Amino acid sequence: MNQLKPKVAAVVTVLCTSWSHADELPQTADYGTTYDSEGTAGAVRFVAPYDMEIVAAEPGCGCTGVEYPQGLLKAGETYSIAYQIDTRGLTGAFASSIDFSVADRSDKWQLQLEGQVVRMLPRELYLGTIQGDDLSAIIRRIPLTQIDEQPRRIRRVQVAGKGIEAAVVDSGTAIEFAPTAGLTWGDRIIATVEATIAAEGEEYLHPIEVRGRVSPRFSLEPQSASFGVGIAQRRTTCQVRVGLPAELADASVQASSSCSKVKLEIEHQQEADNSLVIHISNASDFPAGTLNCGVELQIGTEQVLIPVLALTR
Repeated sequence: MNQLKPKVAAVVTVLCTSWSHADELPQTADYGTTYDSEGTAGAVRFVAPYDMEIVAAEPGCGCTGVEYPQGLLKAGETYSIAYQIDTRGLTGAFASSIDFSVADRSDKWQLQLEGQVVRMLPRELYLGTIQGDDLSAIIRRIPLTQIDEQPRRIRRVQVAGKGIEAAVVDSGTAIEFAPTAGLTWGDRIIATVEATIAAEGEEYLHPIEVRGRVSPRFSLEPQSASFGVGIAQRRTTCQVRVGLPAELADASVQASSSCSKVKLEIEHQQEADNSLVIHISNASDFPAGTLNCGVELQIGTEQVLIPVLALTR
């Protein structure tokens, strides 16, 4: 697959400011707006204010390249400096500089290159936690960023991973993400969507990492009823909040203990936020050693197990 070549800036605006030896030498150039994946190139024209020779050029970062006129530059003659900026990984306002050493001058002439870098598409899409009874929340439509007079189109997308599918929409100017068939409670979304972007006869591959999770059908907070460490005769009450899917918010609830070595008293209270609060208390002494059993909930036609843990010294 071909990489796009750095685009040549159609217009380069040069702003002239003072320099200790010659006001005519430009100090700032605007390279305009460019894509993060393509880089940019341009040229700065200047008139030599006196006979001069540029003996070295030092870019301020490894992302910048420069070509400058060699040999003696005659006063009053026009010359050109060419530059290239690799904008991969950049976004927003970005400035780079080039320091020129001039023969017989102790200070340097600095040229500042300024502009904006935009990202065609995001590199990551984080969906967060989605409720399993409303997977439509996963659907996202992300437009392709356009720069004036530099049209881009998404030619195709390919998905590797699970939980998400993608399609090119809006005549190739956006990607729509949607859940795959069969995505359900507790599933994780881990996928890479690779978009092929066409520009001026060339193609560019842009990967998007997609991450998310469908909430468990029943969530437990905390994950267990833990009575901690203590003496056998202690009396303690633990509280566990059970998150319910919307269709079971008003379902009947029955609770029973599978802990044969300790007598548990269990009460439940339904809350308005689709949750069920379970209160678990021990009505007898804890057995010596480790207790690892559970409370079984029958919620409508479905079952949920709350682990019950304790340690008696």
